[in-house]
Amino acid sequence: MRNPEYNGRRYQRRNFLSVFFRGAGWAFLAGGLIYGVVVFGITSHSVRATGYIVKFVAVRKGKLLPLDAGLSDTVKSPLIQFKTASGSIIEFIATATARSSSYTVGEQVPVAYNPADPKKCRIDAPWRVWSLPIILVGLGVVFIILASLVSIGAGDMPRRLTPR
Repeated sequence: MRNPEYNGRRYQRRNFLSVFFRGAGWAFLAGGLIYGVVVFGITSHSVRATGYIVKFVAVRKGKLLPLDAGLSDTVKSPLIQFKTASGSIIEFIATATARSSSYTVGEQVPVAYNPADPKKCRIDAPWRVWSLPIILVGLGVVFIILASLVSIGAGDMPRRLTPR
């Protein structure tokens, strides 16, 4: 015969995991959806332009460095120039990603900018814009499924541990 005390502890552990995974899942899901709505609002009001990579700059802890600094924690980022609808020329340093190294000087890149403040701009690549909301929603779905699986496994445990 099984020890009822042991079964109770295992049930409590499974119940805790179920609650934890369900809470984390809903938090990720809500965060991803909220961030997606914010991103949609920003992208729907942005103006698109074509930019060109002028050169690469080294960025370390928010400071520009010469490219030949040779530091291991230095990241190469493209300096992009584009022309706004009003004719102003804007330059900005794009945030570095794994794709940054595949860019070349002179390459065209899509740019999205705020017409009220053109210095608020970014490379307009769908994965760069939508990756975080997609990842958060995906994690939320996975955690909710895990919570359901843990609940199903905990469901076969006895609810009452002491005999009547």
